[in-house]
Amino acid sequence: SGQWHGQAAGNNQNWKAELRGSLDNNEGYLKISGSLNEQGHNIEAALNLSKLSLSSYLETKRPAPATENTAAPLWLQYWPRALRHRQIQLILDIGTLESSGLQIQNFHSTLHLDADKLEAQTIKMQMYEGSAEGSAVLHQGSRPKWEAALQFSNISGRGNASFRIGAEGLNRSEWHTTLAGQGKIVLDNGAWQGINLGKLLNKPDNLPARNLIRYNAESSTPFRHFSIEAAVENGIGTTPRLSLQSDSLNLSGQGSFDIRTATLNYAVLASAGQNLWL
Repeated sequence: SGQWHGQAAGNNQNWKAELRGSLDNNEGYLKISGSLNEQGHNIEAALNLSKLSLSSYLETKRPAPATENTAAPLWLQYWPRALRHRQIQLILDIGTLESSGLQIQNFHSTLHLDADKLEAQTIKMQMYEGSAEGSAVLHQGSRPKWEAALQFSNISGRGNASFRIGAEGLNRSEWHTTLAGQGKIVLDNGAWQGINLGKLLNKPDNLPARNLIRYNAESSTPFRHFSIEAAVENGIGTTPRLSLQSDSLNLSGQGSFDIRTATLNYAVLASAGQNLWL
């Protein structure tokens, strides 16, 4: 939803327009032009938005599990029809981009859109106090396929990460069974928030370990270095190696995780100094 105002001029061969207004109650500016040739319509545009939330565009309302609707969103169903014999080149700048609890600042991308696919040829953004660059593509179909590659630098000012992933479907109930790819994270001088692994070494005898492992917003495990690698196939990931080095605790291990059932299965060796191994 939104309101736009501005001016437009042209004919059935060439046209252009400049508009100012809002999209979903967030300020925006749109400059767009079009031309007609033998291949069809070519449209070039530049869109600047102060903020955009993707949740309402990507996620459908969830009914009861027995009758869950996995149909593509309406905009995706009309996509091939609306863009038949049309191509759109869009330079997109968004001050704040939100999706599923994730907040991105200063998002910039050059998008190419036709009846078959939406391709983000250049992606730049700021997140986790660092920056990221990459590319992505969404292939149109009854069950859309997407792929993305991102390289993060200076995460929280301390580390780097890289991811290359892809899946079928836009809703979690679809893509979490087909998710595939690989990733790597390397961080220095940070903290693992929500859990204090060092407390496991000094827990009272009458306190179950599970009470210390549960998430606690006040707890953290500071570290000098943390690294992990993972490969994912059909929603199941394997981690050939992980390591964490801190003043009070060092960890190394390997294991697997299942995105479909939200479970982990890791074998971890912990050293706490003074030849004490767990």
